Amino acid sequence: MRCSGCGQDVLEGEPACTRCGESVMTPAMPAPPGVALGSAVGEASRPHVAVGRLGRVTTVALVANALVLLVRLFPFDQATANALGYLTTGLFLVAAILVLVWCYRARTNVAGRGRQRRARGWAVGGWFCPVVNLWFPLQIMSDIENADLPPGDRIRAMRVRGLWWTCWLAAWLTATYLYDTETTLADGTVNRNVGVAANLGDTLLSKLFGAAAAVLLAVSVYRISTRQEAARTEY
Repeated sequence: MRCSGCGQDVLEGEPACTRCGESVMTPAMPAPPGVALGSAVGEASRPHVAVGRLGRVTTVALVANALVLLVRLFPFDQATANALGYLTTGLFLVAAILVLVWCYRARTNVAGRGRQRRARGWAVGGWFCPVVNLWFPLQIMSDIENADLPPGDRIRAMRVRGLWWTCWLAAWLTATYLYDTETTLADGTVNRNVGVAANLGDTLLSKLFGAAAAVLLAVSVYRISTRQEAARTEY
């Protein structure tokens, strides 16, 4: 390496020229192939994982959840109400599994592209870990979608995601209730149980917020899946 000031040869690792004192700038090392600036540390691009069909199935499952919740707004006899309750639980479990699988695969497709604040494992774990599940899923969805959106379209997409997450949290909040029950045992002893419980879709507001959240999430899932499949040749 030569000094830019006097042309003297400078040994590698020397901070300055020994003749004139000129500072020596070490050339910056290029980023490893496949690793984009702003991505998660140590994360590299991976082969594209198909999400088109999975995204469509997930969208249908979410819309089906929304429709059943809306149907349950109307009064039914006890047997029909119980059947609709079981149907709601079954559809919720199916949709939840599909969303988790889809989210992990969609997050895999944006590895090394754009800013990804959370590692791939959080695409699943973020939904279950207490406290952080209040915002991690929203962050992950935002980073996934923004990776394929031009800056001008991100504000509109952010509004849809923000409304989805607000409705999702509100659905659980309005489904939360206090319970106070008493049970009399054979010997006359009275047991009293007091606590807090939450059952999604058990109240009018919970049904409305839950249906809105399902539809808004379906919109995001469909859009992201469509864009990722359209741009798969660029991955």
